[in-house]
Amino acid sequence: MRGIIAAAILLIGTAAAQALEERIPIVRAAVLEAPRSGETRFLLDIGSLDAVRNERILSARMRIPLPGRIAGQEVPLELYGLTTSWRGTVPTWTSPWTRPGGDLDPAPAAYRGLEEGGRLTTLELDVTHIIRAMAEGELAENGFMLVPADAGRKGFDDGERGILGALTGGELVISYRKLSAHGIRDGGRERMERKRSAAAVEGSGRGEG
Repeated sequence: MRGIIAAAILLIGTAAAQALEERIPIVRAAVLEAPRSGETRFLLDIGSLDAVRNERILSARMRIPLPGRIAGQEVPLELYGLTTSWRGTVPTWTSPWTRPGGDLDPAPAAYRGLEEGGRLTTLELDVTHIIRAMAEGELAENGFMLVPADAGRKGFDDGERGILGALTGGELVISYRKLSAHGIRDGGRERMERKRSAAAVEGSGRGEG
């Protein structure tokens, strides 16, 4: 009996340790065009993070298909989280933002430099830390904005926009682990709880007979 219970605990612990994967689509993309210059920024919104809410996020990557060759120029870009929601609106350069061009989180969520003459079929951005914050309720799920990495520019020019395409058809790929059924989130506490369970089983076994 003791062996059966110990084996069951081991199986539960192994299942909890396995990494799972969740794919969440980019459900909406929009373009903001700066007045006069015509430079553009891209808005991206993802589906709900409910499937990984309060789970242990291991990694999160945003993958967006690109239309073709990156010719003639380098395209350094940054992805930011938004501090104002644009869901249910028709966004413009000035609306619904408190600042023209969008209300960006102070720190970029990801950076990527597309090399001149390269050929990428997918733009992949590591967004682990910001998705983790969103899933844990520390940051609002207001979507993202893609902008040039050059702070002196308002947005992408026509050539860069042609390289990036419409930024549709993308997805967020999240690797995560389920937390314990008792809601123990800290790894150290979780391991301690498993040790206590194993010790209790061993102690009950000693009392048999």
